[in-house]
Amino acid sequence: MLAHTWAIVPAGRLSSTSEAGGRSLPLGETAGLGLVLDLFQRAGVAETLVVVDGQDQDMCPRILAGGGKPVINDNLKQGMFSLVRAGVAALPTDCRSFFVLPVDLPLVRLSTLAALARALAAEEHLAAVPTHAQRRGHPPLLSGALANNLMAWKREGGLRAFLEDLGAGLSLVSVRDPGIHQSLDSPEHCRAALRLWAARRGGQ
Repeated sequence: MLAHTWAIVPAGRLSSTSEAGGRSLPLGETAGLGLVLDLFQRAGVAETLVVVDGQDQDMCPRILAGGGKPVINDNLKQGMFSLVRAGVAALPTDCRSFFVLPVDLPLVRLSTLAALARALAAEEHLAAVPTHAQRRGHPPLLSGALANNLMAWKREGGLRAFLEDLGAGLSLVSVRDPGIHQSLDSPEHCRAALRLWAARRGGQ
């Protein structure tokens, strides 16, 4: 489905609190990292690049076991955007598009990825971002043509500001997926994630 699309999963030390919470969630046998890797595997992306801090290399065996490829980022002091840039730097030259999904947002639906891919392919846009209940969420899907521009981006605001700067080149794609907002970055959000997971399991 997405043979020429890559996925970048920021999972550095600044995400360690949410990842620890995600590991304990009873979302089946896997949580957090495992769910994100499984999502992109089912989507059929060419490769999933999981970007970790240099001090978190103990995650590498888990990443490899889940079918991902570890990318080491030694610039985390420069902020979370450094994780995105490290992932972009590892993309091959034949990458046509790439998702960016932080490890603490593991409940995105497969149908959301498909909707973003269709929008980017059908319209003359450089990136597509999902929305639900009139709120933007993750993951954005960016054209591979933006890789060099993103690497050169120096302004404040990180990836969000970069996408905003695209103006008419950004497509907003409405999806029926509250998972695009559902992070694991606090106990309250973890409880909400459990409710969402239970609703899906119950077919609601």
